[in-house]
Amino acid sequence: MISNENLRLSNELLLNIKDNTGYMKMLYGKANKIGGGNVDLNESVVQNIISNADNNTIIHEFGHTLGLLHVNDTYQTDPQQYWTVKKQHTKDSTNAMFSGDSRYMHDKTSKTITRQQLDLIIQNYRFGKINLM
Repeated sequence: MISNENLRLSNELLLNIKDNTGYMKMLYGKANKIGGGNVDLNESVVQNIISNADNNTIIHEFGHTLGLLHVNDTYQTDPQQYWTVKKQHTKDSTNAMFSGDSRYMHDKTSKTITRQQLDLIIQNYRFGKINLM
């Protein structure tokens, strides 16, 4: 735990607990950017995370910091990470990277990633595309 963001080391991820106000009012959590080094977590979901009622939010936001995009967003720029509607209906409907407005995203069960997503995370690590400030 640090009291000042400037104390964070360059290879560390910063998890901020934010008040349920402003832009956070509509969000469970938010990564500062794809491949970024900061995650803001809405204080209103912390108790659900602690009690195991929310197994998705932290995994989902950390996924963004590791370079993963929403699998169901048609506007995203990486076609390898976008899933067709047919694939969204498969066993992978427990994937952690569905957007919050997807009917397949569930706080309790959306916690898996695919082998392809894991390979992308490894590739992002090797090429220095993660933990960007």
